[in-house]
This record gives sequence, C-alpha cells and structure tokens, in this order.
Amino acid sequence: MMRLSLAMLAIVCAHAEPRRVVLVQELIRLEAMERKTVVMFPLEQQGAQLEVKFKSIFGGEGVRLAVYGKGSTEAIAGTTYELAGTVKTPLVKDHEYRVELENLRQRLGHALVDLEVTLVFGSRPEPSPPSAARNLDPQRRLYTIATSLTLFAMIIAYATIRLAPPIIERWRGRR
Repeated sequence: MMRLSLAMLAIVCAHAEPRRVVLVQELIRLEAMERKTVVMFPLEQQGAQLEVKFKSIFGGEGVRLAVYGKGSTEAIAGTTYELAGTVKTPLVKDHEYRVELENLRQRLGHALVDLEVTLVFGSRPEPSPPSAARNLDPQRRLYTIATSLTLFAMIIAYATIRLAPPIIERWRGRR
C-alpha cells in the first residue's frame, strides 16, 4: 500500500504544472534613444527558465530586449528590434541577471512597452523561437548571395578598368 501511494504521488508530481513567479508585469515608457534596465535579480536556490514577453503599444520602430549576466556586456538571449516577441532562456543558479529594453532606433518620441518577466521553475527549458533575422527562407538567402556576388564582381571590374592602365604604364616604364 505504501509503494502504491508513493507511486501515485510521483505521478501527480510529474504531471503538476511548473511553478511560475512573475517578476515584472507593467507598462514601461522608453524615451527615444534610451536604454533601460527593467529588472535585476539574483537566482540563488535553483535553476529556472526565464520567459520574457513584450509588446510595443506605441512607437513605430520597435524595441530590442536583451538578457545579460552580472557584469557582462554579452547578451545571453535577446531579440532584434521588433514590435512584439517572446524570449525564453534557461538560467543557472548562483548568478545575477538583468533584463534590458532599448529604444535606440527611434529618433523622436517614445515607446510604450507592455512587459512581463516570468521565472519558470521545475520545467524543461524550451529554446526561444528563431528570429526572422537569423533564419532567412531559401529563396531570400539565394537572392542575397547572388546580389552580393554581383556587387563584388562589379567592384572588381570597376577597379580593373580604373587601375589597369596606370599599372601597365608603370610596369612598361621600368623595362
């Protein structure tokens, strides 16, 4: 009977919802050309997954979100300038983290950002969905490569046309 109750308890705990702790849920105003640290927190007892959802309500250029470790200038996770998005990243214990928003693209006005920062304990970490800036579809990738190679060939041709006569004259003058 004791084994059966322990097995039932293990099954219930395995299917229980992970514990979620909301750190920040507010509307944040970012002035033009401003970077702001939204929340700074230590993670001391156990690892967790950080889930940050944001949506720019006002401001046409979008905002950039980034997660940093203590004293680091290299982002652990982040987005490009977007109007809305979600960032999910696993965090390890015994470290300090900070979440920053930046509005450096917009020259005038301000942006209002609806932000929710949540720590999820006891779940398997899910990676963030890939950003559109990192993964291009094959047709666009082929177009980008072809355009780059064409421009490179044009630069080489122009340099050859402009530089070949002086080089040939100088080379003939030395003989």
